[in-house]
Amino acid sequence: MSNASTFREELVNNIFYRLDENLRMIRIALTQITEEEIWLKPNPTLNSIGNLILHLCGNLT
Repeated sequence: MSNASTFREELVNNIFYRLDENLRMIRIALTQITEEEIWLKPNPTLNSIGNLILHLCGNLT
């Protein structure tokens, strides 16, 4: 296996690991707050946590 192939394989494995780990951490965080808190906007110019999560999901698909 060439160095480029090895690098590519390690990069892909690392990306999938980080995606899985980030999803795990997001799930843990969301279980610690109420649904009302998920959609609460801290102030009129900021997005809610729920809105940010929707944007993340859209970017992944």
